Amino acid sequence: MQMKPAGERACRRNRLRDFALYLLISIAMVCLALGLARTSLTHDELTRWGGLAANTLFLFGFFISQSREAFTNWRFWGLFVLLLGAHLAVFIALLISIQEWRLIWFAGMALEYPLLVYLREMMMTWLSSRSSDLNVNRRK
Repeated sequence: MQMKPAGERACRRNRLRDFALYLLISIAMVCLALGLARTSLTHDELTRWGGLAANTLFLFGFFISQSREAFTNWRFWGLFVLLLGAHLAVFIALLISIQEWRLIWFAGMALEYPLLVYLREMMMTWLSSRSSDLNVNRRK
């Protein structure tokens, strides 16, 4: 029997993990939809809070998916939590204070993405320059 290379086994394992994750997310979405259908949420409440949840998940989920090189750095996750907290604080304050909220207004969140990327890149650049400075100091 011929053994498969380790890289091929790891790739298959990653695909299986991704498939299982997509399946769990799909089941959670169906359960959420069924649960929302049974509640007495008004259209306005669903637009506000459902829109905030969905758009925030999309924005920060995409940001995380494009930040794989920073996953092992705990400072990245600290920055992520800080940015997510600021994002939620601003939008919750807006949703509470504005009388009529339209779903399309969440499109403004797209303007946040370049800021998220900029701050991530600044942090990574600062960390890499700092680590190279430390390496130079150690050689002296």
